[in-house]
Amino acid sequence: MKEPYKGLRPYEEADQDNFFGREVEKQILVDKILTNKLTLLFAASGVGKSSLLQAAVMPELKRPDRENLTVIYYNDWVEDPRVTLRNTLFESLTATQPLSAGNSLAEITTLPEFLHVATLFIPNQPLVIILDQFEEFFNYQRYSQYFRPFIQQLTQAILDHRTATVFVIAMREDFALELNAFKPELPTLLFENFYRLERLTIDNAKQAIVTPLARFGFRYEDGLLETLIKDLSQREQLDRFGKVAEVVDLHLVVEPPNLQIVCMQLWEIEKNNPHHQITRAVYESQGGAKGLSKNYFHQQIKNFAAAEKKLASAAFNYLVNKHGTKMAHPVGDLAKLLRVDEAALTQTLDKLEQARVLRRQIRLNTTDQGERRILWYELYHDIFSKIIYDWNESYKNRQRLFRLALGVIFVASVAGAIVLGYDFWINRTSYHVRLSLKSGISDTIELYQGQAKAMDIFKQQAYLYETDYTRTDIEADKLFNYQSVETLGQLNKELVEKFHLANRLQAYWDNGEFSKTACLANILKNDKNLLTATLTRLTHFRSVKNFEQLKQFVQQGNPQLKAAIQSTLLNIQAPPRIWFSLQQEPSLHDVTTLALAHLGYQETVNDLVKLLKASDWKIRNSAAQALGRLQASAAIPQLIERLQDAESYVRSSAAAALGTLQASAAIPPLIKSLQDDDWIVRSSAVLALGQIRTEQAIIPLIKLFNREINPDVRQSIALFLVDWGNEEA
Repeated sequence: MKEPYKGLRPYEEADQDNFFGREVEKQILVDKILTNKLTLLFAASGVGKSSLLQAAVMPELKRPDRENLTVIYYNDWVEDPRVTLRNTLFESLTATQPLSAGNSLAEITTLPEFLHVATLFIPNQPLVIILDQFEEFFNYQRYSQYFRPFIQQLTQAILDHRTATVFVIAMREDFALELNAFKPELPTLLFENFYRLERLTIDNAKQAIVTPLARFGFRYEDGLLETLIKDLSQREQLDRFGKVAEVVDLHLVVEPPNLQIVCMQLWEIEKNNPHHQITRAVYESQGGAKGLSKNYFHQQIKNFAAAEKKLASAAFNYLVNKHGTKMAHPVGDLAKLLRVDEAALTQTLDKLEQARVLRRQIRLNTTDQGERRILWYELYHDIFSKIIYDWNESYKNRQRLFRLALGVIFVASVAGAIVLGYDFWINRTSYHVRLSLKSGISDTIELYQGQAKAMDIFKQQAYLYETDYTRTDIEADKLFNYQSVETLGQLNKELVEKFHLANRLQAYWDNGEFSKTACLANILKNDKNLLTATLTRLTHFRSVKNFEQLKQFVQQGNPQLKAAIQSTLLNIQAPPRIWFSLQQEPSLHDVTTLALAHLGYQETVNDLVKLLKASDWKIRNSAAQALGRLQASAAIPQLIERLQDAESYVRSSAAAALGTLQASAAIPPLIKSLQDDDWIVRSSAVLALGQIRTEQAIIPLIKLFNREINPDVRQSIALFLVDWGNEEA
């Protein structure tokens, strides 16, 4: 082994002495293989199932001082697997000399019979057959003539207990349901014995980082390992959400591909360090784990020619989006979308595949003309999603600036040419939006530089950015392919006219077109199907003028309209004087009382206590919440009564309010609420007892923790007990 880390290349059998961090998983798999006829191994893409099998499980099974078994590894699913698997078995057994090259075994065509005869020549049994990357069997053979015959022969071999063989099927977990194709032949045995390989735990990750480096006489500077592990374990949270979740006892894991990329980059920089250590200074100068992952991709793309970078950038527009979602596409479809030569595009994508940035698959497509193999490409791992998106945006911006600069220079040189000048001007100052009429290609409305369908002699028309609008925002009869935009400032207003009616109401308001908002609201209020959506949007428009319009709706006397307004009116933050005046209207007394309580007016406490017995559970629920916010200790007896309410949400809110009030009188009823059938109520009771801080609750909470199945309730109990510091807990 010349390097401590292999990067994104899988570990092989020859790498066994440098493969660490999977000792427990190795032993579990070995035990399962030796005690079962069939073992299924599932894992997410990139977790390292192939590396585990080749660099850990196979060497362990072959060890002369242990089992000393013959192990056959197979992962080629492109051709007829009945033939290629049998040939691989024969070649492997011949190479290890249990069989002679001239043995008549080569003439046996069926897999079960072949294995039955072959195992007679093996000194130590059973013969272990590992079928790796089994998801590719479904990709390549699903619609081929070999699919069902191979399944039948394989299941016969698995069920043949007279033959000393065991099988391991390893595949990506997102393809697990494909195994249902084996159900007719293996109705009970199929899922009896399986193992799901997880990402590396923190301890396993430390072994995978430190031990290979130690074999080269190197170590990590004090404190750097902990920082590295922390950064690696938080990669997914930061990329998806932009922050690290604050969760107690969160199970942290490390993605093997990210670990390998980062550690390999550090080794390349520090391998000539005379002090034989990886230093924090170098780690931080490279931008930490995030910067090192980014550097890996940039080093790969840096070696591309200008034309290849252009093709890669165009392909990335479809292979990854701004949300970090990776997507798979056939190379032929990509070439048509990009209007480029398919051979040139394939060559570029293959270079990215060799760099382990993309993953390539061959899938069979059955048509009237027969079977055809189609190349598909997708990101190798989602650790590259944000890195590639950011690089692509930067690259496109540079290209736009470059094209713009060329355009200005060219226009200056041909200023006298009227036609050329006009074409430059119209495309320089105009914009248009595009939307593919064919669903599935691109559902986002995109803004482009230039006039739609203009000559564009100077090639100024260019993609600018994706708008916030998609195909679903547009009325079906108003879909378009190209739509001119007068100015960027008019973009929203022009698109609004094509929106669905209810969505158009919100858009008018956002654009400041209040007269159109009022006009459209008057129209929509008569449509029963759009009534609720209309009122919901109106209640989000924070203005007294809009409040007065809702009040006029109430006065029209429409019962359905009045009920809908009452259920949403609390969202309006109108001035208190308006709420007090509206409270005098009987039909709106309850909802306005709740609104005033929300604004902090203690004068509403008596009314709120009465509302605890309202017939509408939503009113009772809101009243309980409001009494808690107002710190209304006078309402404690009535809130205790609500712990017996028929509606679980009311019981939950009453418990929460009693906790906020730290009502010691409520301790026995709250302890009783720990037995509630609804986990929401139990959770609120736990939190309330935690706020009151009473020792009476410790034993009941421990008992509840032991029988509780809801993870949220269990976590709330754990937090209470840890905070209390009880030794028994």
